[in-house]
Amino acid sequence: MFDCISMVGRYEFKGGKIRYSNRLYDTKETRIWKHYNYSIAKSKVGWNTVFSTINASAYLKNMRMQYNETLHTTPNIVFWQSRPEDPVFAMTESVYSAAELKVTPELDVLGSYLGKFHDKGFPNSSTHDFVISPAHEQREKDGTIWHSTIDIERASPKKFDDLEAAIIVYKMKGPNRTVTGRHVLGKYNLSKCRLGLGLDDINIMPGYHHYMETTSNYAIVPMSSYLFDYCQHYMNINMRRILGLFPRSFKFYPNFNSSLLLFDRSNMSNVHRVFLPFARFFTHSVNAFEDLNYIYLDTIAYHNTDLYEKAFSLYEAMNGYTLNTYFIRIAINKNTWSYDSSLSGSLTQTEPYGKAEFTQINYDKFHNKDYTYTYFLSNPVNPEPRIAKLNVKTKNITYWVPPVGYYPQEPVFLQPDDAVGEDEGVILCSGPVSDTIPSSSFLAVLNATDMKLIAMVKNPNTGLISLHNRFYKSRVPATKAPATTVKTKPKTTQSSPGVSLSIVQSIWIVASYKLLRFLL
Repeated sequence: MFDCISMVGRYEFKGGKIRYSNRLYDTKETRIWKHYNYSIAKSKVGWNTVFSTINASAYLKNMRMQYNETLHTTPNIVFWQSRPEDPVFAMTESVYSAAELKVTPELDVLGSYLGKFHDKGFPNSSTHDFVISPAHEQREKDGTIWHSTIDIERASPKKFDDLEAAIIVYKMKGPNRTVTGRHVLGKYNLSKCRLGLGLDDINIMPGYHHYMETTSNYAIVPMSSYLFDYCQHYMNINMRRILGLFPRSFKFYPNFNSSLLLFDRSNMSNVHRVFLPFARFFTHSVNAFEDLNYIYLDTIAYHNTDLYEKAFSLYEAMNGYTLNTYFIRIAINKNTWSYDSSLSGSLTQTEPYGKAEFTQINYDKFHNKDYTYTYFLSNPVNPEPRIAKLNVKTKNITYWVPPVGYYPQEPVFLQPDDAVGEDEGVILCSGPVSDTIPSSSFLAVLNATDMKLIAMVKNPNTGLISLHNRFYKSRVPATKAPATTVKTKPKTTQSSPGVSLSIVQSIWIVASYKLLRFLL
């Protein structure tokens, strides 16, 4: 299990010098960590998630502590921002609903979790559960965010059958969320749980999805074979209430094929469900686009859910757990609304590729378009990690290999507005360094064209094993760095002009585009 400690940090480039500062959000998890004198080994708490069981003894013990925390949960997934003038929302992949936290460019907290979004068209939350909030939204050029969730009608002692299971697609701008499409998969009956479920019952179980995608004309929700098992979910509630046990609400069905839900953006009630000829677990998308006859979805896929259940455990990582990652293209024929095997297949020369995650593209200019390059983290949370660049047309891969003991996390692609080539830009990646005790962290800047190192910044502060990073265009001139928990004098391999680069370690990057021209 992971302890979700949310740390924000800032790298400030100014006058040829670099200054680093950081702070911790005042959350329940942070206070538990502090209570145990900042020892992760002692403060370990297994919070329940959509795909993992809970460390019940640690959970119950720490629930007895008095927190009076500012934030009741940790923004440990991703940050969203519709437009530069909007606040940034720190999102969690919650079991029941999205959570948000307003954060300024100076990393100050403006608001607390929950109740800040203005929801329009969502079912009543007293009778419906919104089971997941996938980490990866899609953004339009005008700042509109597309997103989705699973909608489960809640059972009660008076109503335990004829309950709807649906997928919701909504748009968001600033704090306003508006449902644009709701597709009912079917109605489930809990009385069948004792008798055993048939294929028709399993067919209406919503599939877990970590992202949703868009093309010019369609919104795409992938339905993996990791299904929201409503029988197991309500057994979960009863076992938690009676026995204090915490089983999963999702279950992987290896004999049930995955599918795609394709919402027509001009008429969101027009939905096509296309079944794929295999059972897969999807995590991150690469890109999606379409032509006159086909829709293409490029994505990372797995044969099972070992990625979440085994790959990120320290025991498995230290023992060289083998994770098989598939980079696949799914082609859907728009005339027959069926999977086209002739245009589908692997994006890499070998299948499976091996350990890989956290794909990125030149999103601003090539999202929804036929593209050539994707960047990703190869061999994550394992020895010898690398940042990779994949040419999806030639299947050639170029790597940047960091020094031993450096653990880069999700790469971020940045490009100047006047750039011409798809890969004309830089890659930013940050992460912890394990060559010292206590460990330090680093920020690397790579040339996206040839994947060679341009600059490396190292500081003596601990870096976190991260999930996602984000880049936002600076809205204000660089100013004095915010109040910090640790003051440092980090080293740099290269001086730079007055440029501000901010990082929320593990989830957020904020910077000025001036850095690109200096580095390029």
